[in-house]
Order: sequence, then structure tokens, then C-alpha cells
Amino acid sequence: MKHILFPVYMAIFTLCLFSCKKDDAVTEVEPITINSAADLNGKWELRFIAGNIAGGKTFAPGNGNLFIFNNGQYESYKNGQLTIKGVFTIMSDTTVAESVCLNIKPGAYANRIVYDGNLTKPKSFFEIRGGKLEFISGCFAGDAGHSETYENIK
Repeated sequence: MKHILFPVYMAIFTLCLFSCKKDDAVTEVEPITINSAADLNGKWELRFIAGNIAGGKTFAPGNGNLFIFNNGQYESYKNGQLTIKGVFTIMSDTTVAESVCLNIKPGAYANRIVYDGNLTKPKSFFEIRGGKLEFISGCFAGDAGHSETYENIK
């Protein structure tokens, strides 16, 4: 009986092994190269926010949490109310992995935004990918990590 079942088990094993379909590779959207503050121009609405301790929260369109960037000037809105405005600059900075205490793919988040010339605040890195503006800051290993994703709206 053992000799009869062994080929049956091997056939089932082989069938299972080769019948598994390999998932299609996910195409990663390359980030846009930022050369100046004008490359950030637009109205960006919050879609997702995450923190190391707090987990994540998704926001629906029309939530009123906006960043508006216009040639070196910015406005920030929370629930439709202007909370702060000023000037910003973009800096090339390759220290994201050390700053956020994560393994970050080399070349990712290679730009830093500085609000109102304040270089003493924690670094905030960003990139634009697929119509989304993604910020990352704080040390995730120390439970202070924070990320926000905004979508470009017209």
C-alpha cells in the first residue's frame, strides 16, 4: 500500500508546486526630481497620517487639511482653517535614514523642506511620487516617527 500511495503523494506535491501562480511584479512609481521650490507648487490635501505609536489614519477627500505651496511660500490648513503661513526652502539632504531611524532605500527622500528658515526644528524629508506628496520625520525607533501623505488636488 505504501508503494502505491507514494507516487500519488508525489504527484499531488508536484501539482501544487507548479500550479502556484507567481504574482505579477508591482511597478514602482519613480519619485519626481525636485530642483527648486517651484517643483512643489500646488494644493495638496491630506490623505493618510501615521505615527509609530498612533498607527495610521486615512482621510477622505474634502477634509480641509491642506498644504498650499506657491513659489517658496506656504500655507497650512487644518479642517479648512489657516493655521500657519510663511516661506520655505528645499535642501538636498541624504541623512534621512539616520534622522528617521529606519532603513531607507538609497536615494529616497533625498530632499528636506525647511519652513521659515528654521534649521533647528527636526528634519522633514519629502518626495513626490504618483501625484502624492509624502513627508517623513522624527525617529521611528524612539516612537517619535511621523509620516503624512498628501494628494495633489486641482
